[in-house]
Amino acid sequence: MANEKQMENIAKMLSSKLNMSSTEIMDSMKSGNVNSVLNSLNSENRAKVNSILSNPELVGKLMEDKGVQDILRKLDL
Repeated sequence: MANEKQMENIAKMLSSKLNMSSTEIMDSMKSGNVNSVLNSLNSENRAKVNSILSNPELVGKLMEDKGVQDILRKLDL
């Protein structure tokens, strides 16, 4: 799994943007349940994420991206 300190830093960075505590974000990352994170997005951004996730071709392209692969590797996914 990614370095615990790296995960904490990511959670702290996201907490101000998502209006969630870093603890809530850490718990979501560790459990793999991102629904609470998605629910914290405004309706426009939530719609964008849902649109991306519901498009298998786009998800496939994202999964091929080196940056996305690096993030997944760091999160041990």
